Amino acid sequence: MNIIKSAELLAKKKHSGQLRKDGVTTYSKHLEDVVGRLKSLGIVDEAILCAGWLHDTIEDTETSFEDLFRQFESEIAE
Repeated sequence: MNIIKSAELLAKKKHSGQLRKDGVTTYSKHLEDVVGRLKSLGIVDEAILCAGWLHDTIEDTETSFEDLFRQFESEIAE
């Protein structure tokens, strides 16, 4: 499995059942929109796309920096 798919699956798992502040939009939808926007801007860098999937994971789940650092390279975790 490629690293972007791994980031997507982890983010969706960690944010499962969570809604955005509007109470309607799922985190999955938000993250899909972020990554879709990055791709529409021509971004193809794997680290940036992974960061798009994972950008709220530490803040809004019980995932630590160390968890992300172990699974993904430091650039993505940071």
